[in-house]
Parts: sequence; C-alpha cells; structure tokens
Amino acid sequence: MKKDEARIVPEVHFSFNDHPFRKPSFVLYFCGCPHKCKGCHSQELQNPYSDLCETITVSKLKGVLKYYFDSYNGKINSVVLLGGDPVVYTDFLIKLFSELRKEVKNIEVVLYTGYLFEELKEELKNLVDIIVDGKYREDLKTGKFPASSNQRVFIKENSEWKDKTYLFLG
Repeated sequence: MKKDEARIVPEVHFSFNDHPFRKPSFVLYFCGCPHKCKGCHSQELQNPYSDLCETITVSKLKGVLKYYFDSYNGKINSVVLLGGDPVVYTDFLIKLFSELRKEVKNIEVVLYTGYLFEELKEELKNLVDIIVDGKYREDLKTGKFPASSNQRVFIKENSEWKDKTYLFLG
C-alpha cells in the first residue's frame, strides 16, 4: 500500500459516544490492526482486507472531511480515529492532517490506538489533540471509559501533553 493510501470503512460516521468528553464528532474507522486484542469491539476491522473496507487516498479523505467540517460551519470540529488501529497508517495520517489543518481551522483530532503514547512518532503527536493509548485487555475491563484500566488518556494543553487518565477514574 502506498504512503498516501489507507484502508477504511467508507462511511464517515457521526457520534457523541466515541469522543472522551462526549462531543459531537465525525468518526473514521481504519482497517487493519496487529494487536488482535481478545474481546476487541471491532474484530471485523482487524483484517485490513475485510469486505467492509476500501482503499482511500489522502486527497479523497481530506476532501470528504473538509466537506463535512464546512457543512457544519464549525459547529462540529472534532474527528475521532478508531479501528482497527489508525496508527498502522501513520504516514497517511501525518499527510492527511498536515494538509487538512491548513484548510480547516480549529479542528480537534482524537486518536485511539493500541500502541503506547511513547511509541508514536512525534510528527503524528503534533497533529492530534487527544490520544487514548494501550491495547484493550479483557482481564482489565472497566465497563466504562477507558475500556480497560491499562489504557491512558493524553490531552495536549498549550502544546504540551498531559496524562489526564485520572479524569475518567472513579
């Protein structure tokens, strides 16, 4: 697969439930995940070549997202990246959000990944605002957010990352 291509579920979804703070968001489901977590809520997206998925280019997805953001006139400014694991397509995400942020102001990008925060490329972290990291572990299931107690929530504040997992405990 080329660096400017990714496999995604072809529809952009709308949800309040996928954003950590329940903000209205556009949701993208990426296909392909190396983690194969037991009890994964999207097992059907672990295979990048699932029949549910299509190949899309940066240019095409940027156009689709720009259309949605423009259509809602800034009333919805958040996009949530789920999977599978979007980080499988790190170069794609870097190119997509580098370009999209030039054309759409004040967007918020939320990234869910089974990789650890420390493993992510700095260039990618610079382009997202909230990262929920860590593999889902069924033996550590919380029944709330985050889904398992090993997962962490990082929020960028004034260009500095803060572990804000404590906001969701209790």
